[in-house]
Amino acid sequence: MRQKKLPVATEVLADIVEDAQNLVVTAELGGFEETDLNLEVFANKLVVFSKSNHELKKEFLLFSPVETQIVKSVFKNGIIEVVLKKKTQ
Repeated sequence: MRQKKLPVATEVLADIVEDAQNLVVTAELGGFEETDLNLEVFANKLVVFSKSNHELKKEFLLFSPVETQIVKSVFKNGIIEVVLKKKTQ
């Protein structure tokens, strides 16, 4: 018997929270595993995409410029949290 592939979330629910030093992006990515995700950071954008089958590509526009290195990334139970350091003005 063939296993049926579960549908992957087509809409990504997300929050972006800012403090004095960081932006924290939290997003629901149901149907994905941590090993299937890639993250890219630009000055004003975080891009999350899947490595296989191009099932997901989500761009998050950031309201403050950030460094291009990720401070911390945690993926648990289908939710990813990415901490980005804000650029000093």
